[in-house]
Amino acid sequence: MFLHGSVGGVPVTSRDPQGRPAKVVANYIYDGFSGRSQGSVSVNFTDGVPKGLYFHDYPATCRTPNRLIVASYSDGAYQEK
Repeated sequence: MFLHGSVGGVPVTSRDPQGRPAKVVANYIYDGFSGRSQGSVSVNFTDGVPKGLYFHDYPATCRTPNRLIVASYSDGAYQEK
């Protein structure tokens, strides 16, 4: 189970030619079968919009982001600090 509040300081690891994020990587902590562990997720962007999530335990599997979060992101709800 994901440990709420364990994500912080998510860096943009690459940008597209327009300067928008192309990839961000977030580390997080979760409680699993082996106890507390650290995981990571990469979010890839296409045309400035989140398109795929890749978790550390299935790095070749693309998971589609929640459409409401994508819509909020497209409307400017999430800003770089």
